[in-house]
Amino acid sequence: MIASFIELVELVELVLSNPTVTFFILGVAGVIAFWQGLSFRVATFIPPALFLLGAAGGHVYQILTTENLAPGNAGSILWTDLLLPVVGFALLYAQ
Repeated sequence: MIASFIELVELVELVLSNPTVTFFILGVAGVIAFWQGLSFRVATFIPPALFLLGAAGGHVYQILTTENLAPGNAGSILWTDLLLPVVGFALLYAQ
């Protein structure tokens, strides 16, 4: 049993700092969304969409301030970060 709030916070930090666990949690939410309604799907999609849009903003900032035009910054990853949320929201709207 968790003895204190501080231990609970440390446990949450440990779980969320591990990318494998984070992607597993998102995958489980995606599978559950298959059987749930639109509101659950929207709630499941918003956090990764905002993350991708924030990452795209970081890429654009790097392009403008440091002229970092490397493929990992200004290549397909930038377009993926921009287009996946747009396509996802379009599909949610179409539903």
